[in-house]
Amino acid sequence: MRALGSRINAFVTAHAREIFFVAGDVVLIILSLLAAAWLRFDGEIPPETGRQLPLVMAISVAVKLIAFGAQRLYAMSWSQVSLLETIAVVRGVTLGSAVFWLITLALRRSELLQGFPRSILPLDYIITMHAIVGFRLARRVYQHLTHQEAGAGRRALIVGAGAAGEQLVRAMRQTPGAGYAPVGF
Repeated sequence: MRALGSRINAFVTAHAREIFFVAGDVVLIILSLLAAAWLRFDGEIPPETGRQLPLVMAISVAVKLIAFGAQRLYAMSWSQVSLLETIAVVRGVTLGSAVFWLITLALRRSELLQGFPRSILPLDYIITMHAIVGFRLARRVYQHLTHQEAGAGRRALIVGAGAAGEQLVRAMRQTPGAGYAPVGF
């Protein structure tokens, strides 16, 4: 039994970042769908739709997590998130939502989701997009806000505004003890 516990502990330790993002995505996907239903019905979700929501949530979570994995959202370094990673999130949310919509609309013809409001689906897409992108960008925004101390260190003017200059400014901002404060290019 101890061997199993140590294996689980080793797995969790090795994959803590991925587990964190998967758990966060699950919570955000569920909350996005609830918010979409709440917005659709002005805060009073009908009992029939309320009974259908757990199945719709399960489908949404399963499909979107697979789409996120296909877009390699759990293999990226989110402390250095850039436009390319944000585009991958947009692709993942769009792909996951498209498949989720197809499944949900197909199940509307069955007794499982008969009469489920279609208007919840685009609301869910918009809310999910903002939530997942915000979740991914949160660390970068936090780092930018907390490490950008005006006047901390010697003022430095960067000569060369290309990619190397941009990398240099990022390194200066992310290294608290660098001793330099970039003021411009």
